[in-house]
Amino acid sequence: MKSKLNSFFLSEPDTSSPAKTAATTAMSLTKVKVTWNLGRRENIKGNLDGFYIKYQAIRVGGEPIVDLIAEPNYTVIVCAKVNEVVLTNLSSYTMYKIQVAVITPSGIGNFSEPIYGGKLYSVYKKKFNS
Repeated sequence: MKSKLNSFFLSEPDTSSPAKTAATTAMSLTKVKVTWNLGRRENIKGNLDGFYIKYQAIRVGGEPIVDLIAEPNYTVIVCAKVNEVVLTNLSSYTMYKIQVAVITPSGIGNFSEPIYGGKLYSVYKKKFNS
C-alpha cells in the first residue's frame, strides 16, 4: 500500500534562498522515510555542512497528544551529500511532526514548515468501519 506524500518548501537559512521540497513515506508502522531536494546549492551563503531533522509525536491512535511540551523532540543530523533519512523505532499508530533545516558554518537555519509522517491504520479502520 503506497502512502500519501506531503510536500512543502523548506525555510531558508540565514539570508540564503535555495528552493527545496520534502516528503514523507511511511515504510512500516515504526519507520518513516523523509526526503528533500535542496535545489541550487549556489543560493546558499557559505558551505552546506548538512541537514538537521527534528521530529515529535503529535497524535497517538488518532487522538492528539494533550501535553506536547512534555513530549520529547528527537533529532537526526546528516551530512550534506544525503537527501533522505529513515526514522526508525517510531511508536506504532503514531503521527509525527517532522521539520528540516540546513546547517551552514553560520549554524542551523530556520526550520521548514512541518510535514507529517507515520501510519495510523487504526484511524482509517475506525473511519471506514463505523
